[in-house]
Amino acid sequence: MKKGFTMVELLGVIVILALLALIAIPAIEKQIKSGTEKLYDIQVKTIEAALKDWKSDHLMIVPKYQNNTLTITLYQLKQDGKIDPNIINPKTNQLFPDDMLLRIKKVDKTFEYEIDLNSGSNLNVFDNDNSPKIELIGDELIYLNKGESFVDPGVIATNASGGVINDITEQISGPDSVVNPTLSGEYMIKYSVSDNELTAMIIRTVIVVD
Repeated sequence: MKKGFTMVELLGVIVILALLALIAIPAIEKQIKSGTEKLYDIQVKTIEAALKDWKSDHLMIVPKYQNNTLTITLYQLKQDGKIDPNIINPKTNQLFPDDMLLRIKKVDKTFEYEIDLNSGSNLNVFDNDNSPKIELIGDELIYLNKGESFVDPGVIATNASGGVINDITEQISGPDSVVNPTLSGEYMIKYSVSDNELTAMIIRTVIVVD
């Protein structure tokens, strides 16, 4: 006649399984976290490689002088087809924000590349059929000699149906609240447009040199 497990034996098995779980779960969580960090680093390097590729296609407008910086957004990188529009941040399982800032800085005879991972506002509209579209007129970087007049080339913005949007918001940061040709330095112009409660944003850099 076959005997089943006694209550004491069952409790012993449960205790052993619980102890194994206490040991295994932290190890598994550590491996998952490590894998996420590695994938995150890969994604960041992918963005940096795309930024370098973008720079290679825009050699005529890269920073010319020491410590000058050109800033664009991930949205602009997507516009040029340099990166997958649906690139995911493994830490959040969401898209990297379209308004995340990417910088190319002239240092000596080479360039440094910065992905500002703390920037962006969860703005993801590039591949959204309901969102507005925005595109720079002219170059991403404009140099001005000090005292030279500045005329903003502006942007072209359209709604989801392709209609022109004229209500463009401009936000300028730098040595002054406007691009002041008498005050040398780097100015960043953020252009944004909204439609269907969605906002698209791109950037132009203007550098006034002595």
